[in-house]
Amino acid sequence: MHGYIDFPTSRAYLCSLGKNGNCGAVMVEPQSVEGRKGFPRRGTADGKIASAGHRWFGELDEQTTTRWTKVDVSPGKNTFH
Repeated sequence: MHGYIDFPTSRAYLCSLGKNGNCGAVMVEPQSVEGRKGFPRRGTADGKIASAGHRWFGELDEQTTTRWTKVDVSPGKNTFH
């Protein structure tokens, strides 16, 4: 299956909504960001998790204090959609 997290809004989904800029290909394909199965043992390398290690989505791995729209997530149990 393909999909993306729309609640709480993921970095990729915020790109597709235009709330994050300079995102590259993920703006039209947020559902295509998926990594290898078996994380963390066989999954995507640390530092490449946001892009799932995919070169087309490398912009998602950029990190500064102001690069991305911030999303509040409460501690404890959360439901992701």
